[in-house]
Amino acid sequence: MGSTEQQPTRIAIVGGGIGGLFCTLAIHHHCSAAGVPVKIDVYEQAAQYKEIGAGVGVGINAARLFHKLDLGDKLNSIAGHRTGVWITFRRFDTSEDIVTVPVNDNEKIRQAPCARTELLDLLREAVEERGAATLHTKKQCKRVESHLQDLGHSVRMHFADSTAAEADIVVGCDGIHSAIRNQFVVDQPVFSGQIAYRGVIPIAALSAWPFPSYSVAWLAKHRHLLVFPISRNEQLNIVAFVTKPENEIADVQESWTSICERQEVFDDFAGFDKTAQEVLSLMPEQPSKWRLNDRQPLDRWHYMDGKIILLGDSAHAMLPHLGAGAGQSMEDGWLLGRALSEYLPNANSNAPSSKNRNPHFASLESTAQLYQTVRLPRAQKTQATSRAAGNTYEMQTADMLDKGFEECVPLIAERTRERMKWVWEEDLDAAYEKVRDGESGGGGGAAAAANGGLTAAKGSEGVTQALPHLHLHLGIGGRLLATTSTETASSLAKHPSAIAQRLPDPEAQYSPHRLREFELNGRVFIVTGGAQGLGLTLAEALVEAGGKVYCLDIQKEPTAPFYDTQGRVADQFQGTLSYRHVDVQNAEQVDSVIASIAAEHGRLDGLIAAAGIQYVKPALEYPPDRVQHMMNTNFGGVFLSAVSCARQMIKYNSPGAMVLVGSMSGLNANKGFTSSVYNSSKAAVIQLGRNLAMEWGKVVDTEGGKRAIRVNVLCPGNIVTPMVLKNFEDDPGLRKIWEENNMLGRISEMKEYRGAALFMLSDASSFMTGSHIIIDGGYTACLYYEVVGDGPLLLCISGGDGSTEIWQGFAEALKDRFTVVSWNHYAHRLATDADDAALLIQHLSPSSSSSSSSSSADPATATATVIGNSSGAIVALELLVRHPQLIRTLVSYEPPLARLLPDFDDIWATHERIYATYRAAGAFPAYEMFGRLIRMQMPPSMMMTGQAGPYGFANTMYWFEREFMTYPQAEFDVEGALAPQKGKLVLVNGELSDKEAYQYRGNVALGQRLGVEVLHVPGEHVGHRSHAEEFGGKLVEVLKGRDEFYARL
Repeated sequence: MGSTEQQPTRIAIVGGGIGGLFCTLAIHHHCSAAGVPVKIDVYEQAAQYKEIGAGVGVGINAARLFHKLDLGDKLNSIAGHRTGVWITFRRFDTSEDIVTVPVNDNEKIRQAPCARTELLDLLREAVEERGAATLHTKKQCKRVESHLQDLGHSVRMHFADSTAAEADIVVGCDGIHSAIRNQFVVDQPVFSGQIAYRGVIPIAALSAWPFPSYSVAWLAKHRHLLVFPISRNEQLNIVAFVTKPENEIADVQESWTSICERQEVFDDFAGFDKTAQEVLSLMPEQPSKWRLNDRQPLDRWHYMDGKIILLGDSAHAMLPHLGAGAGQSMEDGWLLGRALSEYLPNANSNAPSSKNRNPHFASLESTAQLYQTVRLPRAQKTQATSRAAGNTYEMQTADMLDKGFEECVPLIAERTRERMKWVWEEDLDAAYEKVRDGESGGGGGAAAAANGGLTAAKGSEGVTQALPHLHLHLGIGGRLLATTSTETASSLAKHPSAIAQRLPDPEAQYSPHRLREFELNGRVFIVTGGAQGLGLTLAEALVEAGGKVYCLDIQKEPTAPFYDTQGRVADQFQGTLSYRHVDVQNAEQVDSVIASIAAEHGRLDGLIAAAGIQYVKPALEYPPDRVQHMMNTNFGGVFLSAVSCARQMIKYNSPGAMVLVGSMSGLNANKGFTSSVYNSSKAAVIQLGRNLAMEWGKVVDTEGGKRAIRVNVLCPGNIVTPMVLKNFEDDPGLRKIWEENNMLGRISEMKEYRGAALFMLSDASSFMTGSHIIIDGGYTACLYYEVVGDGPLLLCISGGDGSTEIWQGFAEALKDRFTVVSWNHYAHRLATDADDAALLIQHLSPSSSSSSSSSSADPATATATVIGNSSGAIVALELLVRHPQLIRTLVSYEPPLARLLPDFDDIWATHERIYATYRAAGAFPAYEMFGRLIRMQMPPSMMMTGQAGPYGFANTMYWFEREFMTYPQAEFDVEGALAPQKGKLVLVNGELSDKEAYQYRGNVALGQRLGVEVLHVPGEHVGHRSHAEEFGGKLVEVLKGRDEFYARL
């Protein structure tokens, strides 16, 4: 018998800093206690495991974890001692006490401010002594990959030195610039508006020290100086913070190698008292100079089915103002280790205890989610509070901006005194156990348990009970400012440069349950045609999402609807709404106004080009001058606005998005709407969107490289707007035509486009460009059907590139017995259009039951017969599975089911080889590759049908772009889901095709598995067109023999 010994789980820790090494020790500790074998490898990009200079705070919460690892005494032996004071906050000029935050550090578990080098050495030595992991150096992970055939369930890491390694689980601990995070998340570090000068000096060098503790912070407007003891009180760690605009610090990096002259520090801290000045004078001649960044919060910390997990700064980089960043990474590591130790023993589904397994440990992904559920709220709360704390120390919260230093002092005392309790007092293991056992939804203490982990203790200005409506703003130089909703607009208006942009309040921004991707806080937008109608409605949506919106229109003064909207949003939302007079046909005027708006804010983030006019007239009567005017406004105005905005976005390095307002009328000949020029102008806008997206895919310079101005087109259907109401006045019958040709039987309202516009302009659509969205209630879908005849509904769904005309002869043959509806909603592209087909049946066959989706519905209530050909048969089969109550009989005519039927391999291996070759060749090389194929430079057997020449080329391209890429999207198990419905199923093949081509044998295999006979009708794959009358006659004969319903026809 083979060995049953469990193989060790391979765990890779990417990043050998404090967080990575602590995580290593925690996983080793928990898994050893659980008897779970693990093999841990730590990959550090530097040549040695080393932290440079400076100190790091280890709060009581983190110190507690060191003691659980039996490293508490060693931690205390290297730490400084705060002598009963966390920080004493002092006036910058006299050192008079503002507020002193006490801490009990006489216990064994106490505050432990450390030198980073000493703390890292402690952790590294513990890893080596315990044999917890193999430590690697000079291993910079560039990317990870999984789901490859040769990897199985493993993850492969690729390093900068061209080597690779594999693991079962990869933990990304590679810091704020994490390469692993960047593989899954598109964002960049966020500048806080502050820089910091750092250094370490010997305490013995100080001439005197007038304070009870070496932990002191001197506070002033826009700057503060923090010191605390490290290295057994032998060294004093110094961090001098200054608020600076980003354009003044372009050369400052977030790196220990960035330095400056000491005189620069003296200049920034002129006026500080003599003790502070002595501290600064002892700094090195060239102290380090950092820009302080953090990251926007993530709502997901694990990827690749849980095999990739983020930890520490990779997941939640934060500012240093709470001294809690390292402790939060340690909390991550501790709980991740605990979760893995409970999952791994039963990772094998055959383990005896698997039947009673806690659902959190059902899979690696659910285990990673447990870790995230406990840790994310608390970590993100710490992020938010750290940002707000820095604003408080430098008196940069929005309610302090109007106040002088003396007025700010009592506010600082009030907000600082008890801020840290919730950080230090958390019972981490208890919080974990509550979530694991189903008692709570996340960490963060008792208050957090009741509020999703996001309510701070009293006194925490980050997320506080005392300030429940706290908002964050970007202020001077991008500085994050805190303010409450009780502030007046006039107060904010006095500081336009300091509050040019806004971020959402911490509870909204850091909650894992809200869609932050849709937030526009602080971003600046142009909306042309914004005085009224659709443009104004969309502008209002952007304001509600936090945007600063400028409506541009031809009226010299705003309209009454504009004033109404502006008044409504002014007091309710964080965004703003303004008006500018512009004629979009005037290029110089457009450029001037848009440039002035961008200059005012130093950025421009997007455009909605909604300006347009309409003139309804038959083509033969259309005045030539109106043609030019229409095109100049509807197309030329959009073009000029888009180009002008793009220039400013490029100038100010602001990647963003544009929404060009087209129309469904740009995609079809709108029934009853005789405006060929208007429709053509909207078609031009749709094409313009594609071209601008192509040109502007990589035009904006950012720190992370070239980024896009995304361009997409919104194509509304019929809307009740002032312009449309005028159309109804001119043609009273037009409304009825539009409503009858709409699947929903009504015309839309302007508010129904708000969500789409917000999606297209926000980060929610970050991978969307060059596309158009049609929102028309199914109107254009209806345009892809033709109706003839009278009687019960017979819905014919085309496949491939077949249009509705492919059913024309068939429909003529059967129109005396059925109402024949020929439908092609691009079935070859959208293989799961079953719900659209259901809407079509309900629209055209009111007698069909639409209230139930149960397969047990009475067949007598269903009168619709559906026939689908080729890929249209895929749609039809899925329709039967999803909506069986709508269908009396379904005719499946030669569906290509090979990809959907398990084990139906036939010549599948050959096709897979062709497919792999094709996809590897890439988009353009594929043409050359297929050219060689068609010229018979490859064996004929490699052809999809064995045919050469142009048809062979078209057929091969069709197969790979349609069948292989489309049909895997079908959303049901063909064999299993159809079995209950086989009584309604008729499988049909053409007599000339079902024995020849591979794709037409799907019915044969399906019939064998379901026990349903395959019927043969005249013709081949498109026999309904080539043998329409014979095909129709045979089908009617078959149907009459099955059901009395058809016998009466």
